Amino acid sequence: MKSSELRRVHVPLIVLGFMTFALFVSTTLARHEDDAVHTALARLQARTNSTLVAHWNARTNVPDFLNSRNAEGRIPYTPSAAEKGNAVAIARGFLDENRDLFQMTSVAENLSLLRVEPDKQLGYAHVRLNQMYHGIPVFGKQLVVHIDKNDQIVAVNGEARRQ
Repeated sequence: MKSSELRRVHVPLIVLGFMTFALFVSTTLARHEDDAVHTALARLQARTNSTLVAHWNARTNVPDFLNSRNAEGRIPYTPSAAEKGNAVAIARGFLDENRDLFQMTSVAENLSLLRVEPDKQLGYAHVRLNQMYHGIPVFGKQLVVHIDKNDQIVAVNGEARRQ
């Protein structure tokens, strides 16, 4: 066989081999990230007496809604003394403690306060946080942390991309 014929046969085989390897590695890494997310939810679930319910975004495998199955149940989080009475600090503290669940590397860098919406009827505060990427807001990506009058997390919803 001539060298040009060898190249024509071997180069595609080598490229195919590299592509197969890359697919295997990316699938393995994605599975590892998915396991970390579900482990984070299991750790959170272990800290409460009620059943937590998570709805997962099919594309990102990040929860886009999290709450307790029981209406009186809350998502476990104990605000620090500095956070008590400060809905924004509570929301940031909860998300920081649960970065693995929401696939964030840094709440301080990944989320920016949009606004706090008080709900006078329920006594809740709805803290809206925009997702940021290198200081630029990511269009349509935000998380909302719903906090009751006792500084307890009622629910978290919204959509954020993995960081």
